[in-house]
Parts: sequence; structure tokens; C-alpha cells
Amino acid sequence: MLGALSLGTATAASVFALLVLAVAVADLRARRIPNPLTLGLFVTGWAAALLGLTPGGWLSAAIASALALVVFGVIYLALGARRVGLGDVKLGLAVAPWLGVDGLVLVMFGASLLLLLAALVIRRRETLPFAPFVALVALPLYALALRGLGGGAA
Repeated sequence: MLGALSLGTATAASVFALLVLAVAVADLRARRIPNPLTLGLFVTGWAAALLGLTPGGWLSAAIASALALVVFGVIYLALGARRVGLGDVKLGLAVAPWLGVDGLVLVMFGASLLLLLAALVIRRRETLPFAPFVALVALPLYALALRGLGGGAA
């Protein structure tokens, strides 16, 4: 269980959680991720990284952002807009500074695996929204990362 959080850490965690949940709900409802949400997530993620409120700090945020842009961009180009929306690419880029390199890789793998499992269980031919799966993995991962930032006791 997380112990007492500093005001900065608690604020950053709250902003991250609210924005990621808002993105997930928007994707579930409309199958679109509004640009203001992904932009807000990206900008606040960079602010948090520069303030030392993310795992790995600004360097990990920079590498994760570049990695997200390349990986999600290649996936978008390879699979096309029918299977992967540009909002998913922007979402990957937006969560990158919050999670750092290690976290981003875990989120990409974990969310993709959950999406695949859901598709197999549901057996629908249409695509499923990706953002809810990102939220399912990213939120607990960031909460665990807070421990490494001195944000809570084990």
C-alpha cells in the first residue's frame, strides 16, 4: 500500500489518472481520442518529468517519447487507420513521459496482450478501442513507480 505522498507527487498522480481515464472513456464512447486530452497528457507528463515526478526523469521521458513515436508510428503505417487510429499513436506518445522507457514498453506489451485476449474472448470482427487497455496497464504501473520516487512505503 502506498504511504503518504508529497503534494507534488499526489498532484501528478491525480492528473495522470484523470487524463488517462478521460481518454479511455472517450475512446470507449466515441471511438475517438480528443486531441486536447492527449495534448494535456503529453504536456503535463513533460512537466512532471522535468519536476522529477516520473520514473527516470527527463532523459527517460525523452527516450520513451521517441520510442513511442517510432513504434506506434510504424504500427499505424503497417496496419493502417482501419485497425490503429492516429489517436492511439498520440496516446502512446502522451503516456511516454509519464512512464519512462521501461514503463512504456510494459504498457505497449501489456495493453496489446489484453486487447488480443479481449478480441479472442469477444470474437468480434470489428476493432476494439485501445485506450481502455492502455489505462488498465498504465494506471497501476504508474502507482507502482511512485514507490521508486519515494512516494510511498512498501
